[in-house]
Amino acid sequence: MSTKEAKKDAEERQKILERRTAASAAWEFADKSFASQAACGAVEMRFQPKEVIFSCGDPINPSGAPLYIVLEGKAIMEDELGVPVGQCKVGEMFGIGGALGIIQQRAVSVRAGGKSTPCVCAQLDAEALQNAFLSNPPCREAMETMYSQRYQKREAFQEARRGWIKETVIPALLNTPLLAGCPEDILLPIAEPLCESTFPEGKMIVTAGEPADSMVVFLEGEAEVLGVSGDKLGHFHQGAAFGDISALGLFGMRTFSVRALKRCRVLSITADVLLRAEPVNKAFSVLVESRREQVRKGLPLTALPLRLRPDDTGVCAVSMQAERIDIAAGELWEPEGESNCGKHMVVLAHGRAQLELEDRFVCNLASGALILEDVVSEYGAKMRAMTKCEAYRFRVVDFLAAKDAPAPKDWLYRFRLLEVETRRHMSARLLSVRSAERSTAPHEADAGLHDWKVRREKAIQRANRMKRQRAEGLSLPQLPKIKAPTLADCQMRYVKGRLKQLPQISRSGMSKASSEPQLANLPRLFSREGPAQQALADWKD
Repeated sequence: MSTKEAKKDAEERQKILERRTAASAAWEFADKSFASQAACGAVEMRFQPKEVIFSCGDPINPSGAPLYIVLEGKAIMEDELGVPVGQCKVGEMFGIGGALGIIQQRAVSVRAGGKSTPCVCAQLDAEALQNAFLSNPPCREAMETMYSQRYQKREAFQEARRGWIKETVIPALLNTPLLAGCPEDILLPIAEPLCESTFPEGKMIVTAGEPADSMVVFLEGEAEVLGVSGDKLGHFHQGAAFGDISALGLFGMRTFSVRALKRCRVLSITADVLLRAEPVNKAFSVLVESRREQVRKGLPLTALPLRLRPDDTGVCAVSMQAERIDIAAGELWEPEGESNCGKHMVVLAHGRAQLELEDRFVCNLASGALILEDVVSEYGAKMRAMTKCEAYRFRVVDFLAAKDAPAPKDWLYRFRLLEVETRRHMSARLLSVRSAERSTAPHEADAGLHDWKVRREKAIQRANRMKRQRAEGLSLPQLPKIKAPTLADCQMRYVKGRLKQLPQISRSGMSKASSEPQLANLPRLFSREGPAQQALADWKD
């Protein structure tokens, strides 16, 4: 193509661009002549996704700054912290304050939006725009009104965002293990640049194995945790947080996948955001060094009586996730039980402690003891440190995700046996103490039973007193004394009104083998010469 043809082609493309710019919906407040005059000399600008068009704080040329109209794609407006405060779609303009000369520096940053589609804009010449304003002053007033409305809308958004940070973000950060206990003035620099992301039901929030540099905090919703193999490991609820090892720079990969079961709103906190607060930055340096020492020693799993190696992949994975808890002698530690991140386990690495249930002794805990928080919290028990104790707390989902690490897990079965035995022993001891506590606890019917006992004792005393009084006031007739018959009297009989003695029975006539008398030695009553015949003869006489 010759130079003349190229020039002609460029002029043709320029005319097409100017007509396209003048026909944009951005000029709905102006007539066609003003739009055509303002679009004269426009330049087509193509920005790749996330490319910055201009930055917040950039100075504006006193002679005028260009005005932009979106022809394709979209542009995202951000404040000085990188928080999106608005967007411009096709047929909308941005950079109005600089083009009108109202501001001396850019109030927001603008970058190309979209994931793969570039943003195409028409950059209007400042001189052509000023000439158009001179020929049509009402259009300038309309653009000033548009800028004022956008400014007020942005201020209202910032005011609502400050309330959102105070009421939602800071409480959510305080509930995370990494930032719990920090003052609000320290958390404010961390919370200011945060933005929430929304995931519909069934959407993957994170995927196991993908690169990671942030911690995720759930503001709303419910999600399921999946292992590398796709097995279900647990659930996350509102307030849950995971990925702190990625935010701390200890491990740059997701160890499990998380899929939304309901609509979820989450915060993503990167390492750069965490380092905005200087006091937190120093504390994180100490925490990172402590976690690395845990990994070198393989704590807490190497403290269990399972003969584990510190260099085991699964042991190291749990060591990075475990939270260290230092308990002074005599101090009470209360387990949380099943939280929004699921169940937890605790390993007492050093020291001696005991479980207590309402100030009653349950059992002793020595170094290497495994504590199941769900069992202990179910009964409301607490752990009292007898000496200075060093314990480690980790989530069950982290342990289950660690077992999927590419390394032999011959110790997993020994751990499961230890878990089953610990659950059985603790449940039995806690149930025994709870039963003893209930047996001595006051009952709602105790007062009634006590009153009944008092009334019964008084009734018995009154009855005894009345019995004694009746016995003392009543005299019975004296019966004559009767001499009781003796054995000799019983051996006598009447014969014709005369008392005669019965014949004596010789004891020699008794058999040793039987108490029955020998009939042969007894007198015959009905023989001819027996006593009966003699008595009959006497009667006849």
